[in-house]
Amino acid sequence: MAVDRLSDLARIHVLAVAFCGYACGILGVHADAPPIAIVAVPIVLGTVVWTSTSVSAPLKTAILIALSCAVLGAAAARGAIVLRERASLDGLDGRHVTLSVDALERAYPSATGVHARVRVLAVDQPGRSALLRGRVGLLEMPAGVAGWSAGALARVRVRIDAPAGPRNEGEPAERDQLADQGVSVILTAHRARDVAVYGRANGWEPGLARLRARFADAVESRLPPLEATVLEGVLWGDRGNLPAALRQEFADTGTVHVLTTAGLHLGIMAALVAGLLAQTPLPRSARAAIVVACAWAYAALAGLHIPTLRAATMLTVGVIAFESGRARTASAVLSAAALAVVLPHPLALLSASFSMSFACVSGIALLGPALEGLGIREGTWGPRWIAELTRTGIAVQLALAPLQALYFNAFTPYAVAANFTVVPMVGLVMATGAAYAAAATLVPALALPLSNLTWWCLTLMIGAVERFATLPAAHVDVPPPSHAFIVFYWLALAGFAFAVHRAIPLRRLLTGVGIAAALLCVVYVAPGIA
Repeated sequence: MAVDRLSDLARIHVLAVAFCGYACGILGVHADAPPIAIVAVPIVLGTVVWTSTSVSAPLKTAILIALSCAVLGAAAARGAIVLRERASLDGLDGRHVTLSVDALERAYPSATGVHARVRVLAVDQPGRSALLRGRVGLLEMPAGVAGWSAGALARVRVRIDAPAGPRNEGEPAERDQLADQGVSVILTAHRARDVAVYGRANGWEPGLARLRARFADAVESRLPPLEATVLEGVLWGDRGNLPAALRQEFADTGTVHVLTTAGLHLGIMAALVAGLLAQTPLPRSARAAIVVACAWAYAALAGLHIPTLRAATMLTVGVIAFESGRARTASAVLSAAALAVVLPHPLALLSASFSMSFACVSGIALLGPALEGLGIREGTWGPRWIAELTRTGIAVQLALAPLQALYFNAFTPYAVAANFTVVPMVGLVMATGAAYAAAATLVPALALPLSNLTWWCLTLMIGAVERFATLPAAHVDVPPPSHAFIVFYWLALAGFAFAVHRAIPLRRLLTGVGIAAALLCVVYVAPGIA
């Protein structure tokens, strides 16, 4: 019976098996496992499984798929590392070069003056400096550079600075944080005359930068500076002018994700577009295609940062899976989306944003049904949207808690309540804010009433964040957990979901939760468990 059950699971979750194998191969390379072991172990295990007569055919197929994908993942990771080393800028650190660049955004205040993201078009110096061509850099320059604007073409004389790695073990590295914005190098111009603006740049990327700047100018024309900055963060992830104190309050309440254009925002946008299209006579397939096209257009407007690209890819894969009738399980959709991200970029698996994005979605898929089985459902908890929001908030917080501790050394106890309050407001802010930005740009006569409505929504959202941030112990500093703890933690979550699915009596369930919590505490505090 157990073998039959395993065979059924292997058949249903074959994509998840493939992704797990591919991920294990990448992690093996990251852990510096000997190449001979990475290749030999799957070959030996595959031979044993293939010749075994006690393993069912579906289970044998799943194991062989996992082992094959592990070898492919290791090869892809090794190839990506080689390409990264060849394109490394370490040998250029500290050198001065003259570049032609496109301005991808307006200039924002920084510790040394102002900064802006730029795309390198051309490099004057030959040799390894040519590696800069096509890269996105963060240009640090003095305040008061004449003529700088989004979408401008400029010639700059700069010093090349490679982004720093982590200062302490477990801390997020500047390199990784900038990589999520698509930035691979820091370019420092020491004098204002080192930056010369020549006019407007050509191409779709500078054009989108000018469009974002135009919307930003329209937003800032009627809204106060603080509310305008928050709206720009919500609509297209622009947090350049956000005060540090308010940024910390969003982080302390676990709501900083509302200021990053990613899954939440694309999901809300897709829901709004789908709701409007549902009122039209268009066939379902045409509506789905329009939703996907709008998602990618929105991602492009937001700057096509890594989290935005990942969210758009996941949305596209999910829509295709549902429309083709292949979305039989949540694991199939999630695994297909994960493979779509890591196949072209294997090392993306190792980033904090990838871990947190897929942990969030996995937590919802794993724990949502379990929480519904425990009574958090429509009727018991009021309207359907309240029950769904409560389940989602609890599932996301449980899924992200160890990763927040790992990457940010923090625990945010009020995150569930804060997100329960703030996330519904994000939908209102996006709807009213987008309408206001469009009206202020195209039909100024309609901007006043929409700006007032948007201001009220933003004031309520900011006020809620500030109230939660002032509660006692809103931000608790904790040491980062080991990777072993995270593995056992997710096994415990899976065991909890399985126990609820099997309708284990509540008393036994609570006893099991208590035992699991005690064991996790031991793993968390015990030294030497890596």
